[in-house]
Amino acid sequence: MEKHPDVPNEIRELLDPSRFREECDESMKMAMEEGSVLRELNGEAPAEDDKMMSFEDFIFGQLEEQGYNVELIKKELDSISDPTARNELFEEHARTAVKGLPPISEEVQRKGKLERGKRLLREAIQLYWKVPQKDKETVAGYTLDSAHEDLTEEDRARMQPNLTEKGLSAHREISQKFEAQRKKLEAQGIDTSNIASDVFAVNQQEPRKPTRDVEKSPLDALHKSLNATTMTIGKVELPLEYPTGYVNEVLHTRASASFFDLHNLKVLALTGEDREGFVQLFIPGNLSKYPALSMHCGAFLMDFGGIGGLCTVIPTPTMTLFIVEDHQFEYIFPRMASFAEKYRETNIDVKVDVLDVAMIALQGPKAASVLQRHVDGKLSKLRWRYGQQMNFEGDKSLILRFGYTGEDGFEMLVKRSRVTRIASLLLGNFEVLPAGHLARETLRVEAGYPQYGCELQPNVSLLDATMPWTYDVQRAMADETTTKTSVHVTGTRRYYPFIGQEGMQLQLQNGANHVRVGLITEDLVVPEDRVFTKTGVEVGWVGASQYSPTIKAHIATAFIKRELARPGNTVMVGEPQPYVTLEELRYSAAESEKGNPKKLRVFAKTCTLPFVPRKLVLRPEF
Repeated sequence: MEKHPDVPNEIRELLDPSRFREECDESMKMAMEEGSVLRELNGEAPAEDDKMMSFEDFIFGQLEEQGYNVELIKKELDSISDPTARNELFEEHARTAVKGLPPISEEVQRKGKLERGKRLLREAIQLYWKVPQKDKETVAGYTLDSAHEDLTEEDRARMQPNLTEKGLSAHREISQKFEAQRKKLEAQGIDTSNIASDVFAVNQQEPRKPTRDVEKSPLDALHKSLNATTMTIGKVELPLEYPTGYVNEVLHTRASASFFDLHNLKVLALTGEDREGFVQLFIPGNLSKYPALSMHCGAFLMDFGGIGGLCTVIPTPTMTLFIVEDHQFEYIFPRMASFAEKYRETNIDVKVDVLDVAMIALQGPKAASVLQRHVDGKLSKLRWRYGQQMNFEGDKSLILRFGYTGEDGFEMLVKRSRVTRIASLLLGNFEVLPAGHLARETLRVEAGYPQYGCELQPNVSLLDATMPWTYDVQRAMADETTTKTSVHVTGTRRYYPFIGQEGMQLQLQNGANHVRVGLITEDLVVPEDRVFTKTGVEVGWVGASQYSPTIKAHIATAFIKRELARPGNTVMVGEPQPYVTLEELRYSAAESEKGNPKKLRVFAKTCTLPFVPRKLVLRPEF
């Protein structure tokens, strides 16, 4: 059975490996074109004037050595006006010449295959960002198989970015910087000697293998006692909404404070002297910009440069925390663990474990005043995307001023065994109500934050998603030898490759094809469908759609071609159809909600993001 039956023919023709073998094997051709390799094969010393010869000159030389009349052959070839016929005749002479060659060494063949794989991968990346969105997934699988054909596992690994000694030394400098920060905090009377490492129990067992079983939240009994409606998110059962309904939960979060269970987030702990350099193999950002206990909201990329998932990286003096969603955990954790195991064999000091922690959140304008009643540290000194270890009613916790709702709020990493007690204490405050996943999703869309699996997919780039905070342009465009003086780190800041860098460079050179914008309509739900102009020209697609209780309108985030992304443009969402009345559209929407598979066509206005202004504490109080 064919492995990729749905690959378009033009893609097959462009990337079919056989096109590189029409004259002879790719590795053999490479060896024949390279004069020094050729001499080595024949057991001769390389000639100064023969470092490179053309393929035709080489063939004619071989024929002459075998006793053929080369001048006659050249005249015969020159007399043929049809290029195709001339090439066919030359190929016959080339086959004759090649038969007399000594065997190509295994090392030369391996080198040729590796170079061919790299070239195919570059061509594949360029093609990936040119084809329509619907073809990207198909192209990715087929072209990677073509690039990896005939390569050993070792050579495939050589095609991936690797840690370099320059990069490691730079990040060892960062580790020293974190140690200096820790000492400075201790001089101010802040205990950081055991930060993170003694707050949480690191799982020192074998790395947990992904499972298909649904996982219960440690707060499952609490959710049931509150009569929550639950659903499986990723592979974790979490509350969808409570009896008050998600609309009231959204409005309460905007006005007061709401409690969220974030058990769908998994926390990895990277330890070892080289952990910072190791992390940067997976993200296009630059951690040297971030001090200890600050949060880098980043993304990890696929080989082609498309988005493979979102992550939050938190460097601490003793370890680096790497937070991902549960459904991305099954992809990123085995990959990071296998990379770490490979590097440990080369004396690179890094280890990846799963932290045995629970994550919860308190979001809303009154979140700070509520949480301050229970912790010993001053929350007013924390600004957005920074954290601090504090005692929560006697339980050590890592408090992060962060959230995905657009409101001021906090996310907390606490021991699993103590999370029920902490959650009960927070819910005991009259300002706090529980909120489910549906409310959090609505708040997220209102705040204009993207989410992997909704707006973000492997066929979307970070430039399309308008997420400049996730990558460092200088690092993305640099090579391994680049150094640059930095104001963030003493000395120099060194750049080295990351997974998906070639695709990222191509995107930065060519610019984004689409822009992430908002769509808004008062009457009808915006379907998650393709976007067209009023005349029926396809210009993009919808990533996520929700009803906004805050602004009382149907909203959506969409990716639209840059030239049509200005605020106030009218676009059509859904397949172009014969004109229908507004009443018919409303009827179709009602039928769609009942499960009838009827196509909708909705007109919406473009707008800038966010839909609801974000209220973040960017400057701490002292």
